[in-house]
Amino acid sequence: MEAVTLEREDFDIRLGNLYEPHADVEIYTENMNGITTHWFIPRKRKDNAVAVYLHGGGYIMGSIESHRNMLTHFAANLEMRVLFVEYRLAPEFPYPSGVDDAVRVYEYLLQQTQMDNIFLIGDSAGGGLTVAAIRSILGKGLQLPKAVVLLSPWIYLEADAPSYKMNRDSDPIISQERVKRYAEMYRGAKSIDEVTYEDFSLTSFPPVLILIGAGEVLLDDCRDFHASISRVQPNSVLSIHNNALHVWPLTDIHSFNAKYALAEMKAFLS
Repeated sequence: MEAVTLEREDFDIRLGNLYEPHADVEIYTENMNGITTHWFIPRKRKDNAVAVYLHGGGYIMGSIESHRNMLTHFAANLEMRVLFVEYRLAPEFPYPSGVDDAVRVYEYLLQQTQMDNIFLIGDSAGGGLTVAAIRSILGKGLQLPKAVVLLSPWIYLEADAPSYKMNRDSDPIISQERVKRYAEMYRGAKSIDEVTYEDFSLTSFPPVLILIGAGEVLLDDCRDFHASISRVQPNSVLSIHNNALHVWPLTDIHSFNAKYALAEMKAFLS
């Protein structure tokens, strides 16, 4: 556990202060069904819309500290309230703890009649968590979110697609060995087949925008997911960015690729 604690601290410190937060966004904390959440409220916004955000970090890392500044810019650019979910992390809380937390927050929002438009956004492992949450939402017979954005999503825990080797030298952030170690901690006592998307057949899915860097090891996973989900949701868009690193807005929100991604997200969620 000491190694995981150090990884978490490094992740938060390394990513949390790379640029300044957006000045026009307020943040406050709210407990929802026992889950700690953080509201990002931009000055200019659509009051009937909220984007629930599930963060990345390999299911073992990530927090409000790592993602706060990025999400102020997301909220301001999308002109939408963003709700960050502090879901429980592995290895202390393996699958399905994080999925359960995300769905509990989603159910809470559905009970708020003013929430006409609920969206889901997830980056990296949070993208995989988003897919798992939608699977659970379908299983419960709940209303689906209006649309979904997946940013460099890690969807398939097996980590065996060809791009893991093909893009090994062009992806300085994600490696096959690292994500396999995270997958072991995340699955806990369950098998990979019980946890990952491939063992489940989704009969429905919201409109989805998938954003991925051309040099990422996760590229083939995103292509495969797009091809698979297009069978049940024609409005599935795969946007491949050249010269973009894993979850690139997290490291440089002012880059051309980050601005372009935000513009894509805003247009898709409008």
